[in-house]
Amino acid sequence: MILVGFVGTQYYLIQFVEQTSGEFTIANLIAFDWARFMADGYANPAASFISVDVAIGLAGFIVFCVAECSRIKMKMGLVCIPVALFVAYAVAWPLFLLMRERHLEAPE
Repeated sequence: MILVGFVGTQYYLIQFVEQTSGEFTIANLIAFDWARFMADGYANPAASFISVDVAIGLAGFIVFCVAECSRIKMKMGLVCIPVALFVAYAVAWPLFLLMRERHLEAPE
């Protein structure tokens, strides 16, 4: 699922960069137009629905991630928060679940 989440989201990220910058290069990725990206997420009611849904899910994920990492003393689990913010929520959530399961099954 992590790979599916990564490929599925990054495909559209590359398309966005190409559409707004002409081609997908590291320089164009660094100069990413966050304002346009966020505005496009609210381009119509369907996009707005998905954007709000993901934003609320992301907020819940961050709260759960912090609480669960604290509860089970999993320090590395917090790396999933920047992954969610800068890569994709669809990558961070299955990654967190995988890390959590491995942490819980690890011998003490």
